[in-house]
Amino acid sequence: VVRFCCYMGAIACAPGTPVPKMWKQLKAPKDIYEPAAMGKYGIGINRFKLLKRLAGEMYPLNEVGIDSSNQWRYCDMPVVKYNKHMLEVFEPGWNTGPDESMSAFTGQEGDKPEDIPHAMYVERKPEPLGAELEDCTDAQCGCIFGLEINEGATEMAKKEYVNEYGGTAACSLRLSKHLHHSWRAWGGDSWFTGVHEVEVGLSFGLHYVEIPAVQSHQQNPSV
Repeated sequence: VVRFCCYMGAIACAPGTPVPKMWKQLKAPKDIYEPAAMGKYGIGINRFKLLKRLAGEMYPLNEVGIDSSNQWRYCDMPVVKYNKHMLEVFEPGWNTGPDESMSAFTGQEGDKPEDIPHAMYVERKPEPLGAELEDCTDAQCGCIFGLEINEGATEMAKKEYVNEYGGTAACSLRLSKHLHHSWRAWGGDSWFTGVHEVEVGLSFGLHYVEIPAVQSHQQNPSV
């Protein structure tokens, strides 16, 4: 299980490379880099596919011990566990910030997007349809060390800090909660860093920096 999780992390560091090609062993003439040859680390491609399929089966068939009133009960447990784990093993650098990701809806567990609690369509994303995740990232190494599921406007309005500071600032405050008063940089695009959000961030000991979304990724991937 630990080795499989390490594989998932390593593959995530090679965006744009199809997963099966991560097991390629021979370098093609047009290749710039040596192939990853992931099989040499102990898991073959077929076993990896099997483990990846089984990784989703983390609940029993019945709902004993599961909060049936929680519409995200089959999704939030890995997010909660991931956040707890990252608090224990990862210390962010000085340059941090929020962003969004998409967990793609593929239709494998339902016929239409309405089959998940809250679906979103964000055209600019590589996988535009699915559940949106708000991320807390280390800009220097690219590590995501905190996640929050976007549960939709109604549910997000009930979250911590919303009543006091509004939804956008509250999102950043929740993601950065364990960084408060550390005076780290907190750099995000315009959605995260309006004037109000900057003022709120300063009151919680964070230096907000607005990063132009397109330029930051094209001109300086480390931002």
